[in-house]
Amino acid sequence: MAHIIDERLLATPLPPLSHTQAALRIAATLVQRFGAGLEDLDVPGGWRVLYEPQLRLGPDVVVPDFAGWRRERMPGMPDGRGFMVAPDWAFEIVSPSTAVLVREQKMPLYARAGVQHLWIVDLDRPTLEVLRLENGAWTRTKRHRRGKAMRAEPFDTIPLDTRGWWPAH
Repeated sequence: MAHIIDERLLATPLPPLSHTQAALRIAATLVQRFGAGLEDLDVPGGWRVLYEPQLRLGPDVVVPDFAGWRRERMPGMPDGRGFMVAPDWAFEIVSPSTAVLVREQKMPLYARAGVQHLWIVDLDRPTLEVLRLENGAWTRTKRHRRGKAMRAEPFDTIPLDTRGWWPAH
């Protein structure tokens, strides 16, 4: 996969199988609870959530694992490639090969673009870090551990079962 951040092309290897499996399990949870990506479903809180959307944020181009927009900001799905509107929420799955890219390159970019919420799943530590943008900087609001149902903003109206998100060790 490739990203363009600060006028630099950053290529990353394909994620390990554990990353892909986690992404599929997380997608299943989001679809079940929020109807992620389904056009005609009335989703709690009015969200559009997509898997691996290409975000064109000014001159930068990145692909998060998931991103979500409030429906009032994106009433319909745009045609073409890439999204020019920054999401309200982004979700990244990190592993040893991607942690530096996410934390040192993508997080500052998401903050500059005005993404209000960021979730980071760490496959090695089995945790979900929930961050909120406050005054241009990320503030951690919660850290969830594997195996617990959790509520995390901006989707805190409904508990999510995270037990199957991480690979068994």
